[in-house]
Amino acid sequence: MPSRNNGRFVNAAVRPITELFIVVALLSLGGCSAGQGSGGNGNSVSVTITNKITSVTAGGAAVAFNATAQNGTNGVTWTLTANGSSCSPSCGSLSGATSISVTYTPPASAPSAPNNQPTVTATSVDKTNKSDSDSFTINPGVTVTISNKFSSVNTGANAFVVNATVQNDSTNSGVTWTLTGASCSATGCGSLTSSTATSVTYNPPTSLPTNTQATLTATSVHDTSKSDSAAFTVTKPPIAVTIKNKVSTVSANAGAISFSASLQNDTTNPLVGVNWSLTVSGTNCVPTCGTLSNQGFSTIAYTPPATAPASPNNRPTLTATSTTDPTKSDTDAFTINPPPAISLTISQVSSVLAGASGVTFDANVQNDSAGNGVTWALTASGSACSPTCGSLSNVGATSVAYTPPASAPASPNNHPTLTATSVTDATKSGSDSFTITSAVSNSCGSAQGHESLLNGHYAVLEQGFEGSGSGTPILMGASFSTNGSGGITGGEEDINDTISAQHLTFTSSGSLYTVGADRRGCLQLTNSSGTTTVFRFSLGGISSGIASRGRIIEFDDNSGNGKGSRGSGILRLQDSNSFVLSALQAQYAFGVDGWDMNDGQLIHFAMAGSFSNSSGTLSNGVADTNDGGNLGTDFTSLTGAITSISATTGRGTGNFMAGAFSWSIYVVNGSEFFIVGTDPLSNVAMAGGRAVVTGSSFAANTLSGNYVVRTAGNTSGNANVNLELLATTPGGGKTGTLSGTVYSYTSGNAQTTTLGGVTYNVDSTSGRVTLGNPSDNLPILYLTTPTDGIAAFVIGVGADAVFGMAEPQTSQSLPLGTYTFGTEDPAGNTVANESGVETIASGGSISTTIDQSDTTGLQSGQSNNTNFSLGSDGSGSIGGNPIAITSGSKLFYIDESSGTAVITVAEQ
Repeated sequence: MPSRNNGRFVNAAVRPITELFIVVALLSLGGCSAGQGSGGNGNSVSVTITNKITSVTAGGAAVAFNATAQNGTNGVTWTLTANGSSCSPSCGSLSGATSISVTYTPPASAPSAPNNQPTVTATSVDKTNKSDSDSFTINPGVTVTISNKFSSVNTGANAFVVNATVQNDSTNSGVTWTLTGASCSATGCGSLTSSTATSVTYNPPTSLPTNTQATLTATSVHDTSKSDSAAFTVTKPPIAVTIKNKVSTVSANAGAISFSASLQNDTTNPLVGVNWSLTVSGTNCVPTCGTLSNQGFSTIAYTPPATAPASPNNRPTLTATSTTDPTKSDTDAFTINPPPAISLTISQVSSVLAGASGVTFDANVQNDSAGNGVTWALTASGSACSPTCGSLSNVGATSVAYTPPASAPASPNNHPTLTATSVTDATKSGSDSFTITSAVSNSCGSAQGHESLLNGHYAVLEQGFEGSGSGTPILMGASFSTNGSGGITGGEEDINDTISAQHLTFTSSGSLYTVGADRRGCLQLTNSSGTTTVFRFSLGGISSGIASRGRIIEFDDNSGNGKGSRGSGILRLQDSNSFVLSALQAQYAFGVDGWDMNDGQLIHFAMAGSFSNSSGTLSNGVADTNDGGNLGTDFTSLTGAITSISATTGRGTGNFMAGAFSWSIYVVNGSEFFIVGTDPLSNVAMAGGRAVVTGSSFAANTLSGNYVVRTAGNTSGNANVNLELLATTPGGGKTGTLSGTVYSYTSGNAQTTTLGGVTYNVDSTSGRVTLGNPSDNLPILYLTTPTDGIAAFVIGVGADAVFGMAEPQTSQSLPLGTYTFGTEDPAGNTVANESGVETIASGGSISTTIDQSDTTGLQSGQSNNTNFSLGSDGSGSIGGNPIAITSGSKLFYIDESSGTAVITVAEQ
């Protein structure tokens, strides 16, 4: 029964329990709480991540994290943070979370800080202040990238190199390559060759496969889960028709003009699949606007009408249409002008030695469609003077032989004039006045004390012009023997003036030379016909006191009006031990350039190729020609011959293309000889150049590293030149890539073109190199074994028919010292022909002494000081010429000073 205490009832049994509860509660408030959870075991809850990691790889496999929560019943929760903040998905992601595990998936690529070092945390559900964490680093993963992917490729295209890069591969194992697609099992989608760890050569199929879709894949060797691919379509390229040698004007009553069409991607009718038409406003205009012959072939002859028709027939359109696909064609609209006036020039000589065997004079008649030739007259002071002043014989339509009298006559008969007058138009004539001398005068002066620099046999190759306007091309090759003290002991020459080539010998009487302390010299050569030619030269390649090379120009056009002869060329010391057929090598590459005629106009011509030699029998020849844009591409199985070689001069005769081209050659040594074409322009193109030893097998790495390329051509009488700095990278097998810069100059206009990723393809047996696809219109090269700086001959495919050489760039810096310099092959009559010496000093200064011959006359010993600047790649500028490139011991630059353009070369 309860008791009462001051009016309250107290249950004595309850009091002790209540007091105990209060004590426990106070203890709990004092820090012994069991937490917010309701689980048991209180203070003993702990969390542990059992499989911690230190790093993962971006894009790698997912990681399963596990955790234990001791003395807890509800497990853990999971979070992903970086620097205390949530970072997903940049730092990866969590998925499939349970109370004891979670899956972490790394990001595809490694993020930047701080997300590249995330933390996975497991927190107890029962006691949220109980947790464990794992901080780790996300490392970059292996990535594969095909750097030059392509989406389509044409059947029959050139092979090209595909490159891949692999990042974050510590083993540097590279990639493997695969080509997949429904048609790939039988190489229907192409094939792969020359596979490496970083590149492969893809060879497109020659015909369209059944399934045109394919994929090229590069797979990491180190991590086969990483790859990159290029899905592409094999397409049949459309037929393309291109008239190669278009014209803007033609002359009435001119001779037949050849037009050539190239037909690409026509497998049905690749050679003759072109129809030609001549129309005005879509209506046939033949014969009023001219006629066509050789119909049905890729090359056709157009003959203009005898007189210029009235409008609109004076402006016809020539069309070449594909016979396979008539929707594909090309056109050339041109204007028919009245016939131009006949012009006439004849050979120029300044003096003839009395009692000599005589001179053959040629007349170059332009714009005479009737082809009636000329009449010849020999006068002095306007009156006939034969035989006192000499006599004429072997009179031909365009040539005549002049024989001087036995002794020099008195004035005025000692200064006769030979005149050629057009039969078709008697108002047109050309003449040459010359002096008959009893002894050859010395045009070089007295010895200068350094004649010993020239001692031995020397060969000369020179090209140039005579006459004004577009001029008449001349080509000369020669060999002469020097005695080291200013005397010429013999020699011979071949001269081609487009009409009739002459082979003459040098006489010691009237032939001489001088050399100054600055290595500039004068050379006078008198030939058996009694005429004398004077040259200026500069010498280089000095070894043991003997010059092995030089630059040379003709230096006797004193007319002041361009009537005489001008030319530039090279001088080389000959190895007389090579003056036998057996000394010639088994394989040569060659390159020549010159001139041809079309519509009565000069057009530039170029040819390059290679051939095998066996004791003078030439075989296995291949060649490419460019005749003013009319291409003869990839001739094969060509033959020729070289006859016995003179043991005293190294001169021989030969032919190529089974006699189509006649040559005289001058042996420099067993690895090189000069070529002089001896055909008149009435037969084939007149051209000269060089042959250089080459290999019998070639690969992509035959062309490797940096090259300086210089070429020259001509369009409509204007010289076009190019100077290029190119870098080549072999891709294995026969292919590689090319990049660089092309500097061009023509008709006062300069242009710079950048090349990148151009594929080159090397023919393994001929050394013929094609660049890019045919539609790219890039030059063709023929590789040599580098000799005299020539690593390849280069022939263009445009209407300017550029020709030149590629030289290895051995260094990007230019050594100080003395250099000999001169102009290369002049591609136009207004080019200033120069030779001289220059001193390159520190600070980029150049001092020069120049001898020059151009249509305005002769200038000797001019001094000039200028500066040059070259960048780290060896290219820069010199004086007022903005384009210069060094290849180590040489400096090449485009000289624009004469209003036209020419490549100038300075060498030590």
